[in-house]
Amino acid sequence: VPPSNMTDMHHQQKQKQLPQQLHRQYFSKQRKRFYQVVVQGQFRRSNILFSNVFVGAKYDEPFQGIPLRNSNLMKSLQSFFQRMNPGMLFDIAADQPRVMAPIGTCQKMSIDLPGNEPGLHCLLKEGVTENTALLQQLLVHGAEDETTTWGFVTAKDRRHRLSNPKIASQYAFDPALVYTFEIYDHTTDFATYSQYFGGGLVKIDLANKLNGQPLSLTAMMVETKESNLYEDKDEIDDTSVEFTSTEEEEKEEIIYDFKVWHENLVGKHTNKQ
Repeated sequence: VPPSNMTDMHHQQKQKQLPQQLHRQYFSKQRKRFYQVVVQGQFRRSNILFSNVFVGAKYDEPFQGIPLRNSNLMKSLQSFFQRMNPGMLFDIAADQPRVMAPIGTCQKMSIDLPGNEPGLHCLLKEGVTENTALLQQLLVHGAEDETTTWGFVTAKDRRHRLSNPKIASQYAFDPALVYTFEIYDHTTDFATYSQYFGGGLVKIDLANKLNGQPLSLTAMMVETKESNLYEDKDEIDDTSVEFTSTEEEEKEEIIYDFKVWHENLVGKHTNKQ
């Protein structure tokens, strides 16, 4: 990490007719999606566990109008999301908020030999076709047990099982393979810079809630005391990597960090460049 990657991002524009029929089919009413992000690449280092790679959003400054970190409401929210996704990093009340899910829980995933990976320009119509047959080759030596003796039957099965950090830690990325991850969302509208909950009944103004910060689309590695991924710091030879410590017992390494800007952010934050 970081991977050598190609990225394709698309967003549904309600106000204008999309220029390509492929886009219109992907963002049909039946799908209920606002945007699609597809990232494809190879990892540069070995021994990186699935349980240590996350995708989601990470911010440098606190949000506005968020319940206190130790409030009952915030504890209930954290408990709710962690029941849904046990490996999730959910801390929107922190000084540096983040909402991130394990990479193994992305909506669609394809793992291929070089040359067999799907072309990004072909993914606009149907998205990524789930292809995780090679995951069984990524088992960490000695990790075979009752949870890993069979492959992943469906994308839903893969997402459910790899949301468990114990199971995800039994798989490691192989730099020799090409990985394609598809992420889509039906709650965040880039056009209005709003987020919708409760089937659209609740609308949140992101420009205000994010404290004037641009929307984050981030992937990162998280090192904890348990993972010990970076005992040999000499392995980190890429000076472009952003490696920071957010907690005494935790370190982060950014893989990619895309910022989604909007005209509603103008004047919201005096420190923005």
